[in-house]
Amino acid sequence: VRAYRRRPDGEAFVFVSVLAGIVVFSCFSYPFSYPFTWFAAAVGTVGLSVGDGASESARRGRGGRQFVVAALSLALAGFTVCGMSFDARWHELACRGVPGGAETVFPEYERLYPFLKKDPYFVYNYAARANRAGDFGRSATLAAECETMLDDYDVEMLQADNFRRMGDFGRAEERYRLASAMCPGRFMPLYELVNLYDATGRRDEADALARVIVLKPAKIPSGTVGAIKMKMEKRLAGE
Repeated sequence: VRAYRRRPDGEAFVFVSVLAGIVVFSCFSYPFSYPFTWFAAAVGTVGLSVGDGASESARRGRGGRQFVVAALSLALAGFTVCGMSFDARWHELACRGVPGGAETVFPEYERLYPFLKKDPYFVYNYAARANRAGDFGRSATLAAECETMLDDYDVEMLQADNFRRMGDFGRAEERYRLASAMCPGRFMPLYELVNLYDATGRRDEADALARVIVLKPAKIPSGTVGAIKMKMEKRLAGE
């Protein structure tokens, strides 16, 4: 702002407008997840700073710099447009049902994977679709990839379900406990642990955890939480 006030010409106005646009963009999204935004921010900042104190000799080389900036802008804009097209294809795929089975969507996920494999949300979505289709091995592999980029409650719950369905109850218990530690207010990890203990013959541990669920206050009351508490109360009443 200080540089623009010292040199309020047309070029400086363009740089300030670019930076202002990024600020507005940041209020509604995550602009710096796009390489083009980083480049635009650098151009706007450097353009104002260099232009503010540039010597006459530096100003004479402005044309060459402008050509380089324009070329890089076009290249990065192209990459951004390609990324947006892949995101649009993924969005369409994610919203599509699977009336014909997993075979109708997995080939398309595979085609998008080389371009979006660094996007944790794409990888998680792919893993979740594989889980719903019953391909738990593929889902577990993808979820493990997602964990290296983004590891949160949803990823751990998905991975726990994969291990449980593959019969790896030890790792499933570990993931349910980790998910519960990530979000202590959630009831679902504890409820799934009760089911896991029942499936592995650990009745006493299941009953003890059921008591914890019944006594646990609901941070945000909901139908799901109410149903879980009711099931645990009936379980304990039938002892």
